[in-house]
Amino acid sequence: MIQLYWKNATDRVIGAAHGITADELSAAEPAVKEAHAAVMEQIRSGTLGYAKLPTRRDYRDEVMKLVDRYRPGATDVVVLGIGGSALGNIALHTALNKVTHNYLGGRKGQPVRLWVLDNVDPTLVGDTLKFLRRRLKTTVFNVISKSGETAETAAQFMIVRGLLRKRLGAGYAERIVATTDAAKGTLHEIAAAEGYTKLAVPDDVGGRFSVLSPVGLFSAAMTGIDIDELLAGAAGMKRHVETTPWRDNPACILAAIKSLAFAVKGKHTHVMMPYSNRLLGLADWYRQLWAESLGKQFSRDGREVFVGPTPVRALGTTDQHSQVQLYREGPNDKLVVFLEVLGHERK
Repeated sequence: MIQLYWKNATDRVIGAAHGITADELSAAEPAVKEAHAAVMEQIRSGTLGYAKLPTRRDYRDEVMKLVDRYRPGATDVVVLGIGGSALGNIALHTALNKVTHNYLGGRKGQPVRLWVLDNVDPTLVGDTLKFLRRRLKTTVFNVISKSGETAETAAQFMIVRGLLRKRLGAGYAERIVATTDAAKGTLHEIAAAEGYTKLAVPDDVGGRFSVLSPVGLFSAAMTGIDIDELLAGAAGMKRHVETTPWRDNPACILAAIKSLAFAVKGKHTHVMMPYSNRLLGLADWYRQLWAESLGKQFSRDGREVFVGPTPVRALGTTDQHSQVQLYREGPNDKLVVFLEVLGHERK
């Protein structure tokens, strides 16, 4: 279970000029409770799509059916996607698979390696495809785009499709899994016309929140992650944040601390700093979740506000020797969230 220790952000530790006071936290209570109640109402009404994902058995079953089909003969899986179609996948892979995962695979019966092409850098794409050229018959290309019109992903897909057609001939379509809209869109139409296997991108889930849908579950399960345990853990945390009183609720209290730090204490930069290399992908994904959710030109009532804390990711102890001097001696405008793993596999 995730635990949150937040007392180091209070005035008792760092003083009232920069720390959150008891009165400030109490003053935030009505807004926090109102926000929590609003989210709960969306969950109860079924309008908050990502909240349903931990218990969507149909998505889990569709994914595992394909994994059972592809994984026994696979050496590699390549994700063609960007943003919400890549960062969550990377976060799961780096957090839950071994650091050496991609060094151990490459042959049938060994771990299926994961490559995520989330940029159109010619060297990244070209070198990866060159590396995989001898294993195209055992590589699964998972192209992820709800519409199929994401420019970067579409460009990658056309390159990969051309390579597969040239090298594999008529059977090339067997190597492509298209994760896209279930009923419409450019990629849906191409997949139907050319006979690709399809997985659904949920209609009611934004891309950055889609990791527990087929968008993230397929690559995770292909590389050996137990998605049943993953979904059970997510469901457990969902129950926890739905039912726990706000002062003991990690979601509510972290939201309150971050909001007060930004709006009251002038902390406009929010750093996430894991002390585990395996959680660096999580910090990268956090930047997207934070920036796309809170960076706003307009307020809810239509006023132009240009508001939002700037998310930064750092890695301990690496960035103690590259960034911490700025954090300690530069402008005191940062809130830092440290991530600690209590039980590493290796001591």
